Amino acid sequence: MAVKRADAAIPLLRHALVLATGADAKVWALHVIDRKRTEPDASGSLMSDLEAAESWLRRALVESGLEARGALPVVVVGRPAREILAAIRALDADAVLLGSESRETDAEGVGMDVQLQAPCPVVFHDLLHGGGVNAP
Repeated sequence: MAVKRADAAIPLLRHALVLATGADAKVWALHVIDRKRTEPDASGSLMSDLEAAESWLRRALVESGLEARGALPVVVVGRPAREILAAIRALDADAVLLGSESRETDAEGVGMDVQLQAPCPVVFHDLLHGGGVNAP
């Protein structure tokens, strides 16, 4: 699953917990730090952003109940759709859960790009209204 917004992480993670429990699946929570929106720190490194994002994601996994189920946080820097697709392939994912701010896909097109190129089903969780959106 991919986590886009900090304020939407817990409902999205709880949805992942329900889906994973029903399927007896392993969960990786992926957060992509958008390279275009990230500035290196004074040393020219993105390490502080990576560490902060991983710490935040670990706390969210605990709060959602996914940590107890063995969910693993993954934080990367890059272009969101590209990194999500790379993670799907690297982790040999059977399905992907993405948060979306619309009933179709997210407004930036990341969800659509992932849905069109993913080698597995992509399920959208409606961040504004709660619940699943679609599962092609």
